[in-house]
Order: sequence, then structure tokens, then C-alpha cells
Amino acid sequence: MESVEHTLVHCLRYSAARQTLSSALQPIGYPHVTLSSILCATLPPGLTRNNRSLLLRHTNAFLDAIDATRKAAIGLLPLDAG
Repeated sequence: MESVEHTLVHCLRYSAARQTLSSALQPIGYPHVTLSSILCATLPPGLTRNNRSLLLRHTNAFLDAIDATRKAAIGLLPLDAG
């Protein structure tokens, strides 16, 4: 089984989607993508309401892209959530 962290942060299968997310988040204070930033568990200090909305929109698009890729793939094992 793949871990959630591996899938979202390290897996090469999703590197294009992760790069898109990383590029979108840099202007609002995220220098690199981490599991915590993808899951919005930690927010950078001073994040404005508008930037919070952008953060949620971009991370949602990233997670949707991962979900669509996984649904289209044949033979992927379920994620190990913990």
C-alpha cells in the first residue's frame, strides 16, 4: 500500500500536479509543498482571507487531480491512511 504522504508529496506519478500546486502556492507564502500544506494543517503567518481561499482552491484542485489519476489507473492499491 502507498502511504498518503508518499502519494501526495513524493510519488513521481503525481509530480506534474504537485509542481502545478507548488507554483500556485509560492506567491502566497509556501516555498515548498509539504503534507501539512497540502492538507492545510498549517498556515503561514499573516495569511489573508483571500489567500486562504486561493490556498483551498489550489489544494482542492491538486487533490482532485490525484483522485482522477488514481481512478483512471489500473491496479493501484488503496492508500494506507495510517
